[in-house]
Amino acid sequence: MQRWIALWLASLAVVAGFTSALMRAQAAPQVPAPYTQQPPAARIVSGPDIGFRVEGTRDGRALGTLVVRIDGKWIETAASVVPKRVTVR
Repeated sequence: MQRWIALWLASLAVVAGFTSALMRAQAAPQVPAPYTQQPPAARIVSGPDIGFRVEGTRDGRALGTLVVRIDGKWIETAASVVPKRVTVR
């Protein structure tokens, strides 16, 4: 009888160890791609008066700021939201 209990406990330990290893493999932390900073003179992808200042990349995507050209200088933009009353006619 004691032999069966020991065998049962040993099999329980093996299954617990195997399950623990599988769970750790699935829950491994994902390391984010590092933010790569461009040199201080960042390039601007632009049209005549609107552009995008590329400041870096992450996961192959460009990161930056939307800019507009005013008097020959590139100025950052800011979005503004104005609430309006909705009327039904």
